[in-house]
Amino acid sequence: MASRKQTVAIAAACTLVFSGTAAFEGLITYPNPDPGRPHLQEVCFGDTEVEMRNYTVPECQQLLLLRLQRDYAPKVLACVPTLIDRKNELAAASDAAYNGGPGKITDHKRGFCGSKIAARWRAGDWKGGSNLFPTWQTMPGTRVHYGVMARRYFEQCVALNLGSINCCVSYGYAKARAARRRPS
Repeated sequence: MASRKQTVAIAAACTLVFSGTAAFEGLITYPNPDPGRPHLQEVCFGDTEVEMRNYTVPECQQLLLLRLQRDYAPKVLACVPTLIDRKNELAAASDAAYNGGPGKITDHKRGFCGSKIAARWRAGDWKGGSNLFPTWQTMPGTRVHYGVMARRYFEQCVALNLGSINCCVSYGYAKARAARRRPS
């Protein structure tokens, strides 16, 4: 059972990042194929682990917040316990885990907890870890898509507390556009 401090930290971080996660996931209130894994169905904000049925917009919003608070933020907090006192970093990591999976500390190929970001944060390097978001791929060895790049810049912006959530969404897309234009 989570302590009161953990519950408050998780609620604050998930409430902070909620609208950004919703913006990047997109809302579809009926079951449809997951674009990244067409053999799976998704509904609401990219959720593949709930009953596949039609939902209302408020049901989808409630489901996203619940899943962030119950299934993602606690796992991120378990692998980087010092995030309990760092709302913005916990918010960014919760979004990253929702998108790429929470993972495990021992699995450096999958999920947020095995990422270099989490390793840097565990070592106390908050800025260095936060600046690694744009380099983190959720599926190593695959081409990084524009939307994923934008989302990683968004998470970096949130972690570094560079502005409001809406500002960070815009920052993410602007940085991804600029990165796409750079010659290789």
